[in-house]
Amino acid sequence: MKIVRFVRTICRVFSGPRCDSHSKLTDEQLRVLTIGNLYVYQQGGWLNSLYLHIDTSRFNNIMHEWWGIYSQADAISTLQYLLQGTFSITFEDVCNAYALHDSAKAASYLREHIQDEELHERAAHQLENLNKCYNDLVRDGIVQDEASLRKLGVMGWDAGRLNFIARACYCAGYIEEAELWQLLQRAYDMAHSELHSWKELANSYMLGRTLWGGNCDMAGLAEDLLTKPKSPWTRLPW
Repeated sequence: MKIVRFVRTICRVFSGPRCDSHSKLTDEQLRVLTIGNLYVYQQGGWLNSLYLHIDTSRFNNIMHEWWGIYSQADAISTLQYLLQGTFSITFEDVCNAYALHDSAKAASYLREHIQDEELHERAAHQLENLNKCYNDLVRDGIVQDEASLRKLGVMGWDAGRLNFIARACYCAGYIEEAELWQLLQRAYDMAHSELHSWKELANSYMLGRTLWGGNCDMAGLAEDLLTKPKSPWTRLPW
């Protein structure tokens, strides 16, 4: 599975950012729209359009298998979940537990500070992945040390996922355009509440993805979005 993900990532890096040459969105609209572009780019979607234009079979796999969205009710429930800032809720406790550098003490800390069973399970999983991947995060320049990790946070990941799924739900016909823009604005506000540049957004997204999946393998995609002329990030102010 990791090999498949790696191959797909490499293919997207070689194909480069995809944009709609006929997009009529203004720069102000694009600044809001493109908060989720790391997720969009990874899936081969258009970076500058309300429509993702992802291959149908892949789009259905994302909606059904990854997110469990088969209906409008599923879409609304998922969007309400993402609006909570799902990883940011537990991030401080995960950082505090990691800082103990002792697995037993860290586990005890999480049990003491997170009473909700679902949140505790989520935090424990994130801590496990952070323990496994911290050196990789430093190697890839996503963080420099524990202080910078804590300062960076995972709001970019939370905002990016909300942005992408809102666009996907719009493409599937589950929400109207006005609702989409409201959700995109919420994601934009989430990102701008803690982050100060496209680079920080990319790093925060990659940190969150690493805590979620136990690997990142997105540094090349982030570099593309930050440097390639086709990417809206290279010409839009943060």
